[in-house]
Amino acid sequence: GLTYETHVGRTIRDWITRGEIIGTLYEGQWFYFEDNNGYGYCQTDILLETNSFIFILECKLTYTSWAWQQLRRLYKPVVERTFNKPSITIQVCKNIHYIPGGMIESLAQVMDNPKDGLLTWHFLGR
Repeated sequence: GLTYETHVGRTIRDWITRGEIIGTLYEGQWFYFEDNNGYGYCQTDILLETNSFIFILECKLTYTSWAWQQLRRLYKPVVERTFNKPSITIQVCKNIHYIPGGMIESLAQVMDNPKDGLLTWHFLGR
């Protein structure tokens, strides 16, 4: 999983360097927070900050529905509070056994037409 996550991050970094997308990339960002359970820590896979949004990318070798709880209930509120911007959550997968709702074809597609929900990006490579 970490190799795939690194590959996704490297690809996005290359797109930023070439000017294909505009934003700031954060990989493996740690957060300290307080909620109803007390103090805690969490680490996101990849964040892409644009002028208007924070894209939260959770990288998985194989699509899994349980990733949404972590994305929506933990990362989304922590990231939005930290950056003071709305976020868009995307599960990035190499392997998909069925086509879930909310499939996107590319990151650029969502950047050009922002929408939130249970978005899934089937990313195989460049």
